[in-house]
Amino acid sequence: MKIRSLAGTLLLGMTLTSGAVAAPHGTDFHLLMQKEFDAWSTLDLDRIAPFYAQGPDCVFYDLKPLKFNGWAEYAETMKKALPGLASVKFTINNDAQTHQEGHLAWGTATMHMEIVTKSGNSESMDARWTAIWEQHGKNWVIVHEHFSAPTI
Repeated sequence: MKIRSLAGTLLLGMTLTSGAVAAPHGTDFHLLMQKEFDAWSTLDLDRIAPFYAQGPDCVFYDLKPLKFNGWAEYAETMKKALPGLASVKFTINNDAQTHQEGHLAWGTATMHMEIVTKSGNSESMDARWTAIWEQHGKNWVIVHEHFSAPTI
């Protein structure tokens, strides 16, 4: 169960910063999704952070804890959780959808996760993911994210 909680925390952590991910109008948000999850697979917060808005008013939902208020709170939790992982892999299913309206975009997907801890424990899980991006200059960053997994 600890791995599942960590997985949820990890995924919501796919959450905030102010723009190292350039994406012009007509952006391929499916590709942006995959790049974000690839960054999470590195387990390196410096590679993950550019996908997320840094504002303290951004809210991100995850399995545990239930809610993060802003990137700083999320990053602090991840600094404690990520060192215990050996690897994590996210595979986005073919049901991913994205929509753009002006300077806002949103996406939904289901995915499969494979997690391995440094102690050798592993777990697979399926999850649901929703993200809202906002355009900051030429970059799109996540301003809200919701990650959850079925309890059954």
